[in-house]
Order: sequence, then C-alpha cells, then structure tokens
Amino acid sequence: MLDREPLTDCPLCGSSLAGDRVRRLSGFEKDHLVECRTCGFVFSLLKPNEQDYERVYGSYDYVSEDDRRTPLSIDKEREVAKRLLAYKKTGKVIDLAAGAGRFLEHFRELGFECHATEFSEEMCGYLEAKGFRTHRGGLFPETAEKASFDIAIFTEIIEHINNPIPVLQTICDLLRPGGCIYITTPNFASIERRVIGPSWGMLTWPEHITYWTPRHIQHALRKTGFRKASIRTQNISPYRIVQALKKGRMSSVVSGVSEQGFSDAAQEKVAGSPLLRAAKQAINWGLGATGTGSSIEAIYVKRG
Repeated sequence: MLDREPLTDCPLCGSSLAGDRVRRLSGFEKDHLVECRTCGFVFSLLKPNEQDYERVYGSYDYVSEDDRRTPLSIDKEREVAKRLLAYKKTGKVIDLAAGAGRFLEHFRELGFECHATEFSEEMCGYLEAKGFRTHRGGLFPETAEKASFDIAIFTEIIEHINNPIPVLQTICDLLRPGGCIYITTPNFASIERRVIGPSWGMLTWPEHITYWTPRHIQHALRKTGFRKASIRTQNISPYRIVQALKKGRMSSVVSGVSEQGFSDAAQEKVAGSPLLRAAKQAINWGLGATGTGSSIEAIYVKRG
C-alpha cells in the first residue's frame, strides 16, 4: 500500500492548513473530515492514493447507469435539457466525466452537437458507440475546443475531487461567453445530513472527498469566472433514509427493504398523486428557502 498524505492547502480558498488553520470534525473520523477555519469548507484531509482510486473506480460499472434509469428519472433529465435550451447558440454541449452519457441523449434530441469526456478508453468507446464525440483526459480534456460550448454538464462529480478550482476554470475556458455550467452535488448543509449525521450515505471516502453547501458552490463558481443564473436545494432522499435506518436500531425492521426499490416506489407514488405532488412542492419550497434540501442544483453563466 502506497503512503497517503494529507492536503496542505484548502481545496476551495487555497489557504495553508498548517498549525490550527483546520478543525477536525468529531464523529466523522472515518472519512477524515475537517473544516477550513478560513472559509468554512469541509473536505477529507487525507488524500486518496492510486490504489484507493483503483479500488473505487477500477471496477466502477458506469454502463449500469443505463439499466438503472426509470421513466421518472428520464423525464427529469429531459426537463433539465429543455430548461437549458435557452443557452443554445453554437449548438454544442459537453458532459464532463459523462458516464453513460444519459443527459446527452436528451440534448441530441434537441439538436445539439454532443461531446463527452471520460477517463478510460473503455468508457470513451462506449460513448462513441452511442454517437457522441469524445475527448480523453477526463476533467482536463485535451482536444475539446475552448470557448466553443453553450453548455457544460457537471453532475455529481465535484464531490469526487479535491482540485475543484482548476477543474472549474477549465470548464469555464471551454464555454463561450454567456454559456452555462449545470452542476449538481449533495448538500452537506442538508437537513438529511444533519439528522443522519456520520451515517449519512454520502460520506464515502475515498470516493467522496469534498462536501459542498450552496455558499461554497457559489464561492467556487464566482472565483472561476461565472455569475449566478440560479441555485437551489431540493428534495429529501428516500434512498438515504432507508440506508441510514439499516445502520441503526431499525436495521432488523428494514433489512429486507431495497433502498433503490423504496426510492423508486416513493417517487412513482408522488408522481401519481396530485395531493402528494402539491405536498412535495411545498416541502421543496421550504427546503429551498432554507438551503437544506438533499441536493444542490446550480446554473451559472460564464462572464464576459
């Protein structure tokens, strides 16, 4: 096993972590969580090594993303693509670390030229077989043309990296002036995380190593050349609730319950009931107003 080293600077503000410039979070030791005393950002102090990354991502089955999609999740992706249609000018969209390229399918339906980046030759081949133009280099694509894209998709990725500022700057460079980044990530300030605590399912070192709040997402995006179009938090995750119950006193009661099955059933029930849909809208309004929803969704526009 290769030695692991701690970070020396805050991933967000860049301040030195020497001395007492970092506060260790009690109860979160298994994920090595600390808080920068300068900017309040929470992250894993211990850097994963190459073997850690290989263990997590070496056998990661991105292709199963296609199999896990439900009609409701597909409808949500399509709705996002339609919302971003207002930014269409060059007609080009790029999905960073695109996985199975699920979002790009909807942009293609809307007439976009679709580009994707991934890390492995296997995944690039999978995306190319779907008809997307691919770029090697992961989050630092080597062949993607700068200042040429209307939209950059960056969903559920930023929590996996501890170099967010250079990555966001690279994405900004790829966008034309007035182009947008669409970004989602779990919300460390969510009521879900506060109630569940260290058993929250998003705490998964070495996979997740930075933990975002709306304030810190806004700081990072403003720092790298973006201005706000919209940012919101939304939802409480049925999946995470069942996952947490399985780790606590209710484990024997819910041991046979599938997290994904429970989540899919709950979403279908809400979608089929006008009363439940209205209740969900009211809850999401409250979660958005307080910044305590389970996930952060932000659309930011490149300045200039």
